[in-house]
Amino acid sequence: MNNQELMQKLESLPEAIKAKSLELLTIQEQIDTFQNDVYTLKTAAMEKVLTDGLATNDKARVTAQTSILAKDQLYIDADKSLREAQKKLRYEQAQLEYFHNQFRAYLAIVGMISGAN
Repeated sequence: MNNQELMQKLESLPEAIKAKSLELLTIQEQIDTFQNDVYTLKTAAMEKVLTDGLATNDKARVTAQTSILAKDQLYIDADKSLREAQKKLRYEQAQLEYFHNQFRAYLAIVGMISGAN
């Protein structure tokens, strides 16, 4: 890589870092939405369990709630979407960290080149 290519990469990285950071914010917003959906559906299922009154202790209530949720396609979809978004967030965070490391490495190289001249 020649000096001009190095400088071009160094100059392009801050914009890439900014874009990736904004993408992470968007993914986090999606995660928040999916978490709310999952929480709402879990709460609704527990309300149904409590209204029915058949479960007499905490373990039985949680088991009944889990049984209801296992058949609830909205819950299944929301939970799946939540897990996928969380996985995507972790991947994109790794990408952002890579960009940061790359930027620091290029800065160090530029510093060594300018110090040698």
